[in-house]
Formats: sequence, structure tokens, C-alpha cells
Amino acid sequence: MVELAAKALGNLPIAKPMRWGNKTTQFIRPVKTLTMLMGSDLIEGEILGVTSDRTIRGHRFMGEQEFTIDSAEQYPAILEERGKVMADYEARKAIILADSEKAAAAVGGIADLEDDLVEEVTSLVEWPVVLTAKFEEEFLKVPSEALVYTMKGDQKYFPVYDENKKLLPNFIFVSNIESKEPRHVIEGNEKVVRPRLADAEFFFNTDRKRPLIDRLPELEQAVFQKQLGTIKDKTDRITALSGYIAKQIDADVEKATRAGLLAKCDLMTSMVFEFTDTQGVMGMHYATHDGEDEQVALALYEQYMPRFAGDDLPSTGISSAVAMADKLDTIVGIFGIGQAPKVLTHLHFAVHL
Repeated sequence: MVELAAKALGNLPIAKPMRWGNKTTQFIRPVKTLTMLMGSDLIEGEILGVTSDRTIRGHRFMGEQEFTIDSAEQYPAILEERGKVMADYEARKAIILADSEKAAAAVGGIADLEDDLVEEVTSLVEWPVVLTAKFEEEFLKVPSEALVYTMKGDQKYFPVYDENKKLLPNFIFVSNIESKEPRHVIEGNEKVVRPRLADAEFFFNTDRKRPLIDRLPELEQAVFQKQLGTIKDKTDRITALSGYIAKQIDADVEKATRAGLLAKCDLMTSMVFEFTDTQGVMGMHYATHDGEDEQVALALYEQYMPRFAGDDLPSTGISSAVAMADKLDTIVGIFGIGQAPKVLTHLHFAVHL
């Protein structure tokens, strides 16, 4: 049994294992206690440098620091009662979902409870407490995608939208402690997110001082792939391909060519440099600000579609032409230089068609 448990833990896919103290063992975090029970019988053994016993540790701030357990059946209940740790993942998740929906409704909105983020947050907390905070409405002048990126990606917050899918100046977060003064916890989170939103506002205002097309020469500074040249070289290929494909599918050749030319210019903006997942969508916003054609601007966003299985497809012929040109250039180029991916983890140049 001990060998099986040790093997199972050793085979966990941990991207960044760590060592602690003077030990050579590695795990995702330092291991303090180890309890292995078969019913009420203790299974003696050592895993990751820790000897098995009946000692359980509770929540760092709310629960008993150490207590013993008599049987495996006791584990969930006694850990929750004395340790203030909710061991059941699904129970924690259910609380987060239900309380987040209630919290959003209380401010007249709907919480953006994206599955991946909910699962991550559920795994980060032992005792979920859902709270609502707010930020200054002036930040809503910034494209919502940039604000949402920093709320979800950096802070693990849930954005709140109104019924028309317009971002509200509120967000929901999950605390890992039941504070006697929740307002202090709320104020602390508001204080943390404010500088990040201010950064997004600054980048947005600064980037708009220059039209996208002025950034085209700067793409020479960014390497796409050593043998395939710079992003500017890729842009030249996309531009030509976009026009050609547009002609084949009866889309506007001139607009598709223009969209291909502008496709990667937002990569050189401060916003995209800082918030990488906003590429494309920021290109759309900046192109609109520059007075570019509406369909050209839309193509800058939709060029990356579909981004994953089941994602939306480009909605216009112009967008489709640019999206196909970008992906075909990557596929043909990578295969052409003999760098075809050999395993599923080789995703540096992954595309979805």
C-alpha cells in the first residue's frame, strides 16, 4: 500500500516541484504530515520523507493546528468541524458557484463563472468565503477585455456583467478565511487590483496616440521563427495570402489585404506586451479608434478564431481570409523547415483550424 501511494504521488504531473529544508524529496509544496488509514488501522510507512501517523493539521488561521483522527471515515467531518478545512472539492465548488451568483445578483449583475477559473479557485481555497468588491467607474472607459484579463488572470477574480453583457464596476473574489471584519478583506483586494487597472488605462491611452500602421516597421524587431524570419516577414506573407484567399471566396480583396497588413501590429503595443491574451481584441479597438473600416477592425480580432475546440468561427469573409492566411502560413512554414510537431506537448506553433 505504501509503495502504491508513493508511486501515485511520484507520478503526479507537477510542472514546478520544490524542495524544502535539507531534504532531497520534491513535491508541489512542503509536506508536513502524512496520514494513511485503512478503516481505523494506521498504515505505517514513509513517503516524501514524512512518516505516517494519525496527526491532522487544520486551517492555518481558523482551525486547530493539530489533532488526531481515529478512522478514515471520520476524515471529512472532523477536518471540517475541527480543522475548518472543507475536504470535499465538489462541496467547495458548489458553495463558490451558488454564493457568487447571489453576490452578483445583489449588485444587479451576472457573474462570469468561467469553468477553468472556478476550478482553479476551488483548488486554491480550503474554506471558501465569497465576497464582492468594486473599482472606480472611470476604468470602464478601457476596453473591458483588458480589465477582465487582469481580474481573471492576475487576481483570480470573477467579473460581473449586466444583462446586456456590459462590464460592471464590481468583481467577486473568494477568500480563504471567514474574517470578523470582511470589509478589511474587501478593501485589501480593491487596493491590490486598482494599480493593475490603472496600468491598463495608462497603456490604452498611450497606445492610442499612435496609429497601428505606424507600428508596422517595429515588427522587424520581433522574431517569428529563426528560419522563417520576423513577424514583419510573416505579416508580408499574411498580407499577400489574405488578398488571394479573399478573391477565392468572393470577399473584399482590398479590405482583406489591409487587415492582413495590420494583423500583427498590436503585438508592438504596450497593452498587448503587458497583457498578452488581449492580442487581436486590442488590435480591433485600436483600428476602430484609427478610423479603419469596421470589417477590417473586426478581422484583427477574429484572425485567431477558432482558438480552441468548439470556439466561434470568423463571422465574415474578410476575417476568414486573414484567419486562414495566418494559420496556413504557420503550418506550411513549420512543416517546410522540417519542424513538424512530434508530440502533443510541442505547442509553440499550435493552431486550430
